[in-house]
Amino acid sequence: MVAPELQLFFLDQLASLAAELGRTPTRAAWDEARDAAALSSATLIACYGAWSLVLLAAGLQPPRRVKSAPVARPTGPAVDPEVAARRARAATLHEQGVSYAEIGRTLGVSRATAYRDVQDPERVEARAARERRKEPCPGCGGPKVAEGAAVSAVCWDCAHALRRGNARARTIQAMQAWAARHGEPPTSTDWSPAALRRAGREADADAVQREGWPPASSVQRLFGSWNAAVELAGFRPRGPGRPATYRRPR
Repeated sequence: MVAPELQLFFLDQLASLAAELGRTPTRAAWDEARDAAALSSATLIACYGAWSLVLLAAGLQPPRRVKSAPVARPTGPAVDPEVAARRARAATLHEQGVSYAEIGRTLGVSRATAYRDVQDPERVEARAARERRKEPCPGCGGPKVAEGAAVSAVCWDCAHALRRGNARARTIQAMQAWAARHGEPPTSTDWSPAALRRAGREADADAVQREGWPPASSVQRLFGSWNAAVELAGFRPRGPGRPATYRRPR
């Protein structure tokens, strides 16, 4: 079970605000209606990279970007007569029990083309896939790369940004919860069981692991440095230097 300080309650609050307003909340609307303990829109954008990704994380659809009208292209016959005849011949051979590979060799096309000639002669599925790929990613407005992205809500980059944003938001909430409990933000040692054990703080190391606080190494990887995470959580970073527990006696 995820600890309360690591649960992203603000996502449910954002979805509730959208239901109350009857529209997608703006940054200003969120900052005005959010609980005091909820992360501000500026902090959320620092975690996710864009407000549109924050909305997607909450299960909301961002406002669609205005797309330019497509350029009209001249159209010819729907299907070339030779192609239509080939597809009809492929269907006949398939009904006779001929394999797709043999159909392809007979008609001078690949096995994949022979399969499509039989299973999707009008290329309905292919056109539908192209249309899905034309839809812009709601997170960044860019294309959804590759066919696999057609079944996804966002492009690969935005999917990665959402996962990373969730982890960053959990870390910020955890730092604020730690500060509320202990009176000051955590140090990297406080969330490093190995460092705590080296300092002789076995009970603290066990508590950090038991309560599920984010590992110090993960925090540094997500934010680039420990102090960057502390500052984003709303606290003043400590100056350089090791904790007193690390100083060797002279």
